[in-house]
Amino acid sequence: MSAPEATAAPSRGFRQAYARMVRYDLGLLRQHPRFVMALLAVLLVPSLYAGIYLSSMWDPASHTRGLRVALVNQDTGIDVRGRQVNLGQQLLTSLATEPTFGYDTLADPESAKAAVRRGERTFAVLIPPDFSRHAVPGEAAGAGELTVYISEGNNYTGAGFARRFAPELARKLNHALNEQRWNAVLQTAAGATESVAQLREGVAQLVTGARQLADAAGQARTGSGKLDDGARQLAQGSAQLEAGLGQLTGASQQLTGGMKQAGGALRQMHGRMPSAAELQALKAGSQQLADGQKELGAGLRQLQQGAGQLREGTKKLGTESQKLPFGASKVGDAAGQLEAGATQLQGGLGQAVTASDRLGEGATQLAGGVGRL
Repeated sequence: MSAPEATAAPSRGFRQAYARMVRYDLGLLRQHPRFVMALLAVLLVPSLYAGIYLSSMWDPASHTRGLRVALVNQDTGIDVRGRQVNLGQQLLTSLATEPTFGYDTLADPESAKAAVRRGERTFAVLIPPDFSRHAVPGEAAGAGELTVYISEGNNYTGAGFARRFAPELARKLNHALNEQRWNAVLQTAAGATESVAQLREGVAQLVTGARQLADAAGQARTGSGKLDDGARQLAQGSAQLEAGLGQLTGASQQLTGGMKQAGGALRQMHGRMPSAAELQALKAGSQQLADGQKELGAGLRQLQQGAGQLREGTKKLGTESQKLPFGASKVGDAAGQLEAGATQLQGGLGQAVTASDRLGEGATQLAGGVGRL
């Protein structure tokens, strides 16, 4: 017998023996139905256990909303350029928009820790009061810290979920933190731009003010020169007025003397006819009266001319004082009062000149009458 024929014979014998065993087992199952139930139990129980285990591990995150997580936010916030920022509250809002777990907000850290230890909460997220003050400025790495509290001895599975949740919590926190920091940077840049614009505007106003100051200084120098001219004219007018007053005083004295002489002569004439000597004295007095009146008229006219110059000087002084940068109103008011006084003085002197002319006519007539006598 060859080698291939010897190998084929044992394999056919094995298959035949296996077939006989299967037929025997099937016959045994037909004879004893309870064996069928036991066989089904042996086959289904491991499959059921494997299915339950695989379903729990297949997508555990889809069922985590049933896990209760305690949240405690004690963050007091921080003021960033007039805007209140509470990073802890923003973190809670972000967690509420993507509810990976069932979140419960508690009042204080101690009650949250006690709930975790009792197994009422899977874990707890604790945000301290100074969280925003340390996190937003970012002065040092890890400045803003929060606490994830777990109780691994009471809930090992919950502790595992907390460890896997910590990176996601850090991601949300960094996102909110970066957003706030960028807002602060943008506000700082906008504030710097606005400050530069205000500085530029202020410099422009400063340049304009400097130019106006220079113009005002030039006008003040011009006005001061004109004011000096007006003051000199006023001084000249005052001097002329003083000289005219002196002449007027002298003429008035002469006129008074002549009037006294004329009055005495007239009183004597009233009692009797005057003699030639008396008439000569009366004529001399009337002539002296006429001469005094002429000098008085000349003095009054010179005084009136000085008053006119005084009025023009005060008017010019009031006009030029308006250009002064400082004290213009006071100088203008004083110049106005001085101009009004000068106008009244000129008017009074005009009336005095008219009266003097009439007096001169009377004195001339008196001298002529005495000459005829």
